[in-house]
Amino acid sequence: MHDRRTRRALADIAALRVAQRMAAHQELAAAQVREQEAADASRRADLRTETAVQAWDAHLGSADFAPDFARALAAELVEHGRASAAAQAHRAQMVEACAVAERDWHDGDAHCRLADRALDTSRRARRRDRDERALDALADRIASNWRRA
Repeated sequence: MHDRRTRRALADIAALRVAQRMAAHQELAAAQVREQEAADASRRADLRTETAVQAWDAHLGSADFAPDFARALAAELVEHGRASAAAQAHRAQMVEACAVAERDWHDGDAHCRLADRALDTSRRARRRDRDERALDALADRIASNWRRA
């Protein structure tokens, strides 16, 4: 005979797994948003670096070259290059965080499916127990009626 407490516990576990899967899905969505924001920030930093390179190249090729201004442009270029590298590193971290969140979501989904399968197995076992008891009672009645006849 299948224990009712086991079925209730399995139902509670299945409900908990569904909640965990939903939380993992929300975290995945948030990680994807953060990844997109990091990618946008990286593109903007690369664009600023490219603009600084073009300004420095334009000044170096101009007729009114000023060494102090060229040094300032070079310092700005270096600063933008550092910012671009930092933005790319942050983007790489967000890509990794998104991959981890996706793995967590897949794991949560698998756990949820396993909990659902265990609950279904429990339900089938309870139905089978109930059907067997009904068949035993029916067999007893038929045997009793047969003995009387």
